[in-house]
Amino acid sequence: MQPNDYIKSPLERFKVLLVSCSMLFPLTSCNPTTQSPMSTTSSEFLKANAQFYDALNQMFTGDSTGIHAIWSKSPDATYLGPYGEKMIGSTTILKAFDEVTKLELGGHIQCEIIHSFMEGSMGYVMCEEIGENTDSEGNTFPVSHRATNIFRLENDGWKLMHHHTDISIQLEEAREN
Repeated sequence: MQPNDYIKSPLERFKVLLVSCSMLFPLTSCNPTTQSPMSTTSSEFLKANAQFYDALNQMFTGDSTGIHAIWSKSPDATYLGPYGEKMIGSTTILKAFDEVTKLELGGHIQCEIIHSFMEGSMGYVMCEEIGENTDSEGNTFPVSHRATNIFRLENDGWKLMHHHTDISIQLEEAREN
């Protein structure tokens, strides 16, 4: 029996992840005005978030190297994307990103941080992703949706464990055209 055999559905696994994260980040310690005693690690954590968005922009030009570098290689990595897709495991996630990379869609996206929190070896960033993408006919369209990134400090640095975006109406409309 594997550790996750008792959790059958992806929704049940997501609920467990949510409960686990809420235990890791108690609301009483989420004071954004408090200076972290680990300011060097905190800046490294935020640098990893910036690297993720640099990697996404590289992906739009056909280069997935950065995406592979920033994502955790863990089987418990998760992704909930702007089209409503749900993925578990870095192998599945990175394969999907590789397929998108091949399209060389162009465009750019940036993260406007709303709130970030880091404690110990875990941290999250809540942001608005703003930019533009290109549809299959080369037309550009604006993108703006909320996102949450969860990072874990691993042996080789801060790695993205979970990325979750709103379902993007703009991307859905471009996909239909």
